[in-house]
Amino acid sequence: MPADSRGTSTSPSREGTRRDGLEPRPHRLRRARYELPGLALGIAAVAWALTAAAAATAQLFTGWPPVALAVALVVLTMTPLALAVAIAGRRSRDGAGAPAGFVRGSWTDAVLGAFAGLVVRALVELVAPTGGASGLAPPAPALAVTLIAAVLIAPIVEEAYFRGLVQGAASDVLANRMGRRSMAVVAVAISTAAFVAMHAIVGGLQPALLLGVTLTGIACGTLAAVTGRIWAPIAAHVVYNGVGALVLLVQL
Repeated sequence: MPADSRGTSTSPSREGTRRDGLEPRPHRLRRARYELPGLALGIAAVAWALTAAAAATAQLFTGWPPVALAVALVVLTMTPLALAVAIAGRRSRDGAGAPAGFVRGSWTDAVLGAFAGLVVRALVELVAPTGGASGLAPPAPALAVTLIAAVLIAPIVEEAYFRGLVQGAASDVLANRMGRRSMAVVAVAISTAAFVAMHAIVGGLQPALLLGVTLTGIACGTLAAVTGRIWAPIAAHVVYNGVGALVLLVQL
C-alpha cells in the first residue's frame, strides 16, 4: 500500500472520506426496496383506510346469506390491501413489478416460519385458550370460504401488505436516519401497530384476539427483518391461523 514520506497511508479512510475533502454522502445500510418509499407508505395508508371503512360497515351485510356474507367480507377487506401491494410493487426494486419481499426463498423460511407460528399459537392458547365455537354450525359453503380466507388468503395478502409494503417502505424511509437495528425495530413496530389496529377494527377489542395479533405481528415482522423476505412470515401466519382454525373445528 503506498505511503507518504511520513509513513502514513494515502488510501481513503474507513469512513469513506472523498478525495475532494468533502464529507461523504449518507449511505443506506441496506438496499432500498422502493424507489419512492414515501409514496409507497401513502398508498398503504389509503388501502388501510379503505379496509377499515369496509370493516366498519360490515353490519350492512348481516342480512345476507352466510356464504354471500363470507365472500363479501373477504373481498371488501382483502382487495384494498392486495391492490396497494400491486400498485406500490410497480416501483419496487425486488423485480419487475414484484411486491417487496417476494424474492426467492428457501426451505429455511418455511421451517422458521412454521416454528414461529407454532410458538406464538402455543403462547396464545396458554394465556387465552381458543373457545366459544361449541354449538356453532355454519353452513358448509360459508365455513369453507371462511377457512380458506383465514388459512390461505389472509396470510398471503396481509404479509405482503404489512411486512412487504408497510414494513419495507418504513425501513426505506428510516434507513438514512438511524442505525440498522433501530431502523428494524421501529419498522417492525410500525407494521405491527397497523396490523393490530386493523384487526381490532375488524374483530373488535377482544383481549385474546389482540394478544394473538400483537404476538403474530412482532414474530412476522422480526422474521421479515431478519430474512429480508416475506415467505417466513407467510408460513408463520398460515400455521398460526391454521392451528387456530383446527382447534375451532374440533369444537364444532
